[in-house]
Amino acid sequence: MSPCRCQPPRARGGWFRRGLGNFFGWAGPSLLLALIPKCPFCVAGYVALWTGLGISLTTAAWLRTGLIILCVTSLALMAVFHVRKLISLSRTRAATFAADPRNMHP
Repeated sequence: MSPCRCQPPRARGGWFRRGLGNFFGWAGPSLLLALIPKCPFCVAGYVALWTGLGISLTTAAWLRTGLIILCVTSLALMAVFHVRKLISLSRTRAATFAADPRNMHP
């Protein structure tokens, strides 16, 4: 079932809210990637400190690797979506500019 086309679509939120969401979308994985410990001993220590659970060094190494892959993947996906949005916006603006009769040269 298609939506009613008699009313214009509602905005998803103000520019401030969208900008804030965009900022935290990029800042979260970036900050986590910057703060991930370099060695499995530290990962195991942080897990024990925060949760009270002891994990093996092998598990800590896998957890660290998984977090790195998750952060890099999410940042790459956000970059791809951002670039696609910019390309779509530039094509829309170029088409609007070309269709405007005031831009015709004699």
